[in-house]
Amino acid sequence: MYHFIYPSKDSYIYELNTNSEKNFGSDDNLVLKKDFDGESLNGVSRVLLHFDLSELSQSLVSGEISSSQDGGGLPPKYFLRLYEQKTSELSPVYSLNAFPLSQSWEDGTGYTTQDPNSRNGVSWIRTDESFDNTNWSLVDNTNADSGSRSVTGGGVWITGSGYEASQSFSYESPDINMNITDIVKNWITGSSANSYIPNNGLILKWSGSQENSTSHSGDINFFSSDAQSIYSPKIEVIWDEHTNDYLGTFEDYDEEFEEGTGTFDYPDVPIDPVTIDGTDDNYMFMIGLRKTYKETEKPRFRVAGRERYQTKTVSTTKSTLSNKLVPHGSGSYSILDVETGAALIPFGDHSLLSTDLYSNYFKLKLDGFINNRLYRVLLRLRLNDGRYRIFDKSYDFKVTK
Repeated sequence: MYHFIYPSKDSYIYELNTNSEKNFGSDDNLVLKKDFDGESLNGVSRVLLHFDLSELSQSLVSGEISSSQDGGGLPPKYFLRLYEQKTSELSPVYSLNAFPLSQSWEDGTGYTTQDPNSRNGVSWIRTDESFDNTNWSLVDNTNADSGSRSVTGGGVWITGSGYEASQSFSYESPDINMNITDIVKNWITGSSANSYIPNNGLILKWSGSQENSTSHSGDINFFSSDAQSIYSPKIEVIWDEHTNDYLGTFEDYDEEFEEGTGTFDYPDVPIDPVTIDGTDDNYMFMIGLRKTYKETEKPRFRVAGRERYQTKTVSTTKSTLSNKLVPHGSGSYSILDVETGAALIPFGDHSLLSTDLYSNYFKLKLDGFINNRLYRVLLRLRLNDGRYRIFDKSYDFKVTK
């Protein structure tokens, strides 16, 4: 299961010259760069992000977000995702770090080309440039770290075990997919005694000595939330929710379906599973997919399997094709953004199909989907020999308010 949380505020702060007092809270870029004059390093920028996790906390308490009911699931994981807009002079090998901020900050309405800059939010020097007494400052905490370049600005963050996330890159896309599970857990409840910290957001920066190093360079522009793009920064919440509520034999399915209740009224009840030994031409398809869903919904998207062709037999009655179950653990789904082709939810262990008394299915928390965009469902069948068959039949839907 996947859920997306978008920033409540994001900005970048820039050390060089007068930029240190400017605000970039409304820029459509989040800039992570190192500014060189010849071989001398003049300054760097860092990225700040804040996510409102109140709904996430409620979902964890209520059990809406939990590990698999099959008993073998893993606890939720949290990943920071940022997407490259443009890049220049980037070293082929480098690392980035994220830390939880120890001070709150204001987003502001400034942007790169604004002249004069509004200076009404966070900057390299201050947490809020609107007030002179809001400088970034060290707090009374042995884990606090002002950073390696400046004790008077650039953010203040907490370090130590459970308070740091990192990602290394080697000749690859600069898109960020960073595991921040420990940090999020410490924001929500604390992963251990006395480890809880207030959620002031994250700072993203070059790792350790690489930030000062003249042998590492780069100017990475990530999409910000103000870019109004499918590539907005986000936290991906991933957990294993697939279940198998059908515990009988397939021969019992007819009887149990008649005793079941619910709104699903598709007439062709799956009685036995499709074969996955590769001998039959089976395929997967959606049942009752609607064109639109409300963002407040968490629907069950119904899926079934079937033999593509029926063996010819002599009969005096009209023949029909019967829907079948996809064996539990062998079917999965993916969700694409149709316009860009980007996979919001990839095939994998966290997008396996569940099974109940009616059919295979998967659930989506639609409040994390951007409204009025066209999304497409892809289905995948895993065969016994490890091969996959993917089915793309333009199963499209939109999410609306």
